[in-house]
Amino acid sequence: MVLLKQKFINLATNNRSLSGILLLLFALFFISADLANAQGLLRVKEIKIHGNENYSDGKIKGEMNLKSPGFPGFLRKGSEFNARILRLDRTSIRKFYESNGYIYAEITDSIEVLNRKDIIIHLNIIEGKQVKISEINVRGNDLIADTEILRMFESKLGKPLNPYLLRKDLATIRSAYQARGKPYAQFRNELKGDNNITIVIDIIENETVFIDSVIVLGTKKVNTNIVLRELAFNPNEKYNIERIEESRKRIFETGLFSNVTIIPVRTDTVNRRLNLVVTVRERRMRQLGAQIGFKQRKIAGNSEPVTDLNTVGEWYNRNLWSSGRLLRFKGNASVGATDFSTGQTRFEASYTEPWVLGQRAPTTLRAFIERERIKIPETITLTRFGVDLSLWKKFSEEFSARISQGITITNVIDDLDSLISDSLGIRDEDTQRSINLLIINDKRKNVFLPTNGSILTLEGKIAGGFMGGTSDIFRAEISWSRYQPFLLNKSWTLATRLKGGFINAYGNTPSIPFFDRFFLGGGNSVRGYKELQLQEFSGGEVKAIYKLLANIELRFPLFWRFGGEVFVDGGNLWNEIAKATPARMRYSVGGGITFMTPMGPARLDYGYKINPSFKDEFSPDYSPDRLHFGFLFAF
Repeated sequence: MVLLKQKFINLATNNRSLSGILLLLFALFFISADLANAQGLLRVKEIKIHGNENYSDGKIKGEMNLKSPGFPGFLRKGSEFNARILRLDRTSIRKFYESNGYIYAEITDSIEVLNRKDIIIHLNIIEGKQVKISEINVRGNDLIADTEILRMFESKLGKPLNPYLLRKDLATIRSAYQARGKPYAQFRNELKGDNNITIVIDIIENETVFIDSVIVLGTKKVNTNIVLRELAFNPNEKYNIERIEESRKRIFETGLFSNVTIIPVRTDTVNRRLNLVVTVRERRMRQLGAQIGFKQRKIAGNSEPVTDLNTVGEWYNRNLWSSGRLLRFKGNASVGATDFSTGQTRFEASYTEPWVLGQRAPTTLRAFIERERIKIPETITLTRFGVDLSLWKKFSEEFSARISQGITITNVIDDLDSLISDSLGIRDEDTQRSINLLIINDKRKNVFLPTNGSILTLEGKIAGGFMGGTSDIFRAEISWSRYQPFLLNKSWTLATRLKGGFINAYGNTPSIPFFDRFFLGGGNSVRGYKELQLQEFSGGEVKAIYKLLANIELRFPLFWRFGGEVFVDGGNLWNEIAKATPARMRYSVGGGITFMTPMGPARLDYGYKINPSFKDEFSPDYSPDRLHFGFLFAF
C-alpha cells in the first residue's frame, strides 16, 4: 500500500529558477481560466439587489457563492453561472434575513442575458418587519428551574428572533434533561404575538430512567472487556447522555474500531430501566505499509520544523494478544526539500500499553537509532541511539499532558575543525538523560484549518544533574496561538502567535550542546530569513539562550480555491536575558497566495526584512527578502 501523506511544507529558498517555476504555474492557471471563458461559458457580469433597506448590497452578496467580477478583473472573474447554485444562494440570503429577525422575508430572482457570455442577476427582496423577543415562558418543568433553563438560552429578550438559534436552544435543554436521567422528556414551543413575540416552551419531563446493562456487538478479534473498560458510566446509574457520548469517543480513540454507536433500548417501563447497545466495527489489526510524502523535521526538537521529502515503511499490530496493546516497527529515509545533502535515516520500535494501574493513560516504550545530516551553516553528520518511556494523559477534550524519561547517545561522525565544534557546542559523543513534560490546552475547532479558538502549549526539559550524563541543561518554552474572525469581515481569519523560552546550562556543562539549542528563521517562524539562521550571537561558549517569537497574519479568500495572506513576523535569539526585548527582535513583513488542495492549503509567501542586523547586511550571501513555499499555514 502506497499512500501520499502531505504535511507541512516549508521551502525557503533564494533559488530564482524555483521561484520562476512557481510563478509560471500560477500564470498558467490564469491563462487556462481565460481559455475556459472563451469556450462559451456564461459568467456573472453583475449582481443587482433590489428592495433591501436594512442591509447593504455588499452584505447580501457576501452570503452568495456566485460572485460578480472583482478588482482587478484578472484576479477575480465573475462566477460561472449555475442555476442550482443560484437557488442555494437565494436560500442562504433568506436564512440570513430569518436569523436576524426578518422571518417573513421573501427573496426572488431573475436573469438578464446580455450576450453569449455575460448575464446580470437581479435579486428582489421584500424584507418585511423585524420580529423581536419580548418574553420567554417555560412551563411544566420541575427538575430544572426556570432561571437555569433561561441561562442555557442564547436567544435573549429584546433581541431579534432567530429561529435557527431557538432550535439550538431547545436542543440544549433536551441535552440537559438527557444528562439528568430524562431521555424521554418531551418539548413543544409556541410563538405568540406579531412584531414582539412571546416564546412559550412546554415541557413534559416523564420518568427518570436507569441503565440496566450494556450489550456489546461487533467484536470478533477484540476482547469485549476492552470496550467495557472505556465506558464512562456504570450499570444502575441514571441515564446520562454526556457520559454516553464521552464513552463513544473513548472507544473510538482506542484505534481499534472504524465506527462506534451507542443506542438505548427500553426494556422495562415499569422499573424505568433500559439497556445500552454498543455496536462497533473492527479495523484491520495488522498492517504492513509504505508512505511517500513530506516530513517536518525538528533538530533535537527545539527548532521550528524544516521540510524533508520522506519515505516511510512500517508494520504494526494494534491488538497484540487481543488486548488492545500496540506493537509498531517503523523506518524512514528523508532528504531536505531544498538541500539534498541534508536529511535523516531512522528506525524505531515501540510498544504501547493503553491502560496503566487501572488508569486510561497510554504508556509507550520506544527505542530508536538514526543518522542525520544537518547544515547550520556547516554540514554535520550525527548518529543517535535512544530509549525513552512516555505517559500521556487526556484530562478533557481540550487539556492533556505527556511526561517522558529517556536516554540519548549522540555521536558526531564528521571530523570537524576545533573552532567550529567549540562555537557550536559539539562534542564527539554526548550522553543525555532527561525528563520531559508537555502540557497542551487546545481549544481549536479545526486543527488543520483553524478559524477560531486557541492553543496553549507548555514544554519543559531537565537533563543531567542527579540523572547523570555528559550535559546538564534546563529548558522551558511557552507558545500561545489564537484564531478569530476579522472584525471588518467575518469570513477572514486573524491569526496571532506568541512564543518564548529559555535554555540554561548548569553544573559542569560549560556550553549548551548544539543538539539542545533553539533555532529561528524560515517559513514557519520569521519569514524573509534563511532556515534556522536567525540569532544574535555566534562563537564561543553559550551558557544560556533566550527566545522570543511573534507572528500576526490575516488570511482571506480571493476566488475559487485561492486565498491570500498578509503577515508581520518578529523574533530573535540572545545569549543574555537583558538583550531579550521586543526592541531587539528582527522583524519582517510580507504576503502570500494560498491554494486549497484536498490535503490543505499550499502557500507561496514573500518575506521582506525590516531591520536586518549589520552582520546580515555585510554577509556575502545577504538578501533583503526571501520566498517560502509550503503546505498548511505557518502556524
